[in-house]
This record gives sequence, C-alpha cells and structure tokens, in this order.
Amino acid sequence: MRIRRDIYGKVYVDSELTIERLERCLKVSAKVVSIHGDKYLPLFVRINRELEEMRHKKMMMDLANKIANDN
Repeated sequence: MRIRRDIYGKVYVDSELTIERLERCLKVSAKVVSIHGDKYLPLFVRINRELEEMRHKKMMMDLANKIANDN
C-alpha cells in the first residue's frame, strides 16, 4: 500500500487521478511558474490540458447518461 500526502497535508492511498486533484496540481504549478518563471510553463500547460480533457470526458459521460435515461 502506498500512502502519500499532498502539499496541503491531504493523505492519498493508492488514489486515482481526479478532477479535484488536477485542480490542486494546476494551482500549485501556476504558483511555481509565477515564482520561478516560464521554465516550468510546460508542466502547467500539460496539467491544464489534462484537466480540460477530464472535464470534457465527464461532461460527455453525464450527457450520454442523461440521454440514455430520458424516457
């Protein structure tokens, strides 16, 4: 079992990637870019892209479920 803590102290045990975790990562990476410059911008861009893709996928799944369950 793998136990980790994020920078806010929240504990994760064998956790999967979620929208909430990506949002926290995006905020941290934004701070890193702000403090240390554009050297870290590719990391911010990657996290932002992953977050947008995950939000879009969730939105599409919600829409598909709604359409499938409409009578």
